[in-house]
Amino acid sequence: MRPNLKHDKDNHFYRGTKAHDPAQNLLEKAIKRGVIERKTNCETCGDSGTFKDGRSKIQAHHSDYNRPLDVMWLCQKCHHKWHKENKAIQIIK
Repeated sequence: MRPNLKHDKDNHFYRGTKAHDPAQNLLEKAIKRGVIERKTNCETCGDSGTFKDGRSKIQAHHSDYNRPLDVMWLCQKCHHKWHKENKAIQIIK
């Protein structure tokens, strides 16, 4: 069983740098409160489902971390492709 650490690069729960956490945390709270609905299909390719370990294949993607509730729902493959071809707007302090 893998540990549930969120800031360990060797862990599948790793969410990137701590700088992105405010946007990701706000989104998670909005999903729990029902403000945002988690999508079940990739907006790019239409893929759906779960991985063998039960995690959803669909991930929330921020292209602008200053807009935490404005996300695209992408499968892991499309999410990685987006980041190879684009750069997300970082949080402005």
